Amino acid sequence: MRIEATARHTKTSVLRLRKTLSIVAVACLMLAATQLRAEVVTYRLDVDNTWSTTSHPGLFPEAAHFSWLGGGTHNDRVSFWNEGELASPGMVEMAESGVIDMLAGEVRSQIGEGKAFRSLAWRWWFCPQEIDVGGCGETSVEFEVDSDFPLVTLATMLGPSPDWFVGVSGLSLQQEGRWHTSLTVDLRPYDGGTRSANVWELWGPQNDPPEPIRLITDESGELITPASLGTMTFTLVSVPEGPTAVVEAQTGDEPADFELAQNYPNPFNSGTAIGFALPAAAEVELSVHDLLGQQVATLIQGRRPAGAYTALWDGRHQSGQDLASGLYFYRLRAGQQVQTRKLLLLR
Repeated sequence: MRIEATARHTKTSVLRLRKTLSIVAVACLMLAATQLRAEVVTYRLDVDNTWSTTSHPGLFPEAAHFSWLGGGTHNDRVSFWNEGELASPGMVEMAESGVIDMLAGEVRSQIGEGKAFRSLAWRWWFCPQEIDVGGCGETSVEFEVDSDFPLVTLATMLGPSPDWFVGVSGLSLQQEGRWHTSLTVDLRPYDGGTRSANVWELWGPQNDPPEPIRLITDESGELITPASLGTMTFTLVSVPEGPTAVVEAQTGDEPADFELAQNYPNPFNSGTAIGFALPAAAEVELSVHDLLGQQVATLIQGRRPAGAYTALWDGRHQSGQDLASGLYFYRLRAGQQVQTRKLLLLR
């Protein structure tokens, strides 16, 4: 009796251990899903400065320009300037002098906090076509964006001016998890809130206390007026190459039956785990199909020994592109045996 009890206890312990290992394996796979989904893409930024005697007749200063351009890419856990809020020290330096070193430093300080990805700084003027002076440089630049940090913030002083600037704050380069192929933003002037002069010169009397950043309007009376000063156009120029990302894991179990498990989580967004069991070695294909029956991803293909397996799928087409939200079928074929289940992808 004691031997039987000990045997039952040992078998129960082994089963519990295997269950625990399976849970741990799935947890590790789900963690890998987040890592697999992160990708770095490249955008081109075209700054079209249309500030001119046509757009601002009689209100166009000599050597008008957008000064150095700075900011960074980040997530929604941090912001670097917002209308209605006081300017940070870096924004004050940018708006009053055109220097973006401190602003770029504020972005860098958030990289270690997991809130920003890149600090961006271009130290030349972005000039309208009417202006051709030594400080003017290229009006097209490129930068990298991480999918975990899809927001971009940029600012550049309107020179020469007391504290007026244009830019974008927390602009998302993604929509529903997909990169914008092209995005154009109209540039309207802002008042930095730290200087009260209304002349085409730097500095001037300080506001004490400082005022919040605000969009310039007809009512506010600044020389710059609220007319558009141009655009910023963000164009996607490169994405990572490669197929859909799949992680495969095998446990030490030797199952008795052929089985395809329901994926977890379901519905899912960034990644889902699909488990299956092989009682004997076989040529295996685990694939995903759309409602028309077209195969959109091959997750596992080739001979596998008997065992319990878990595959993690990141919800992308085998070409590497994100699939649209919707219902899909996943099918396991092992020799002559076939099982099919449904899964729901929600973007």
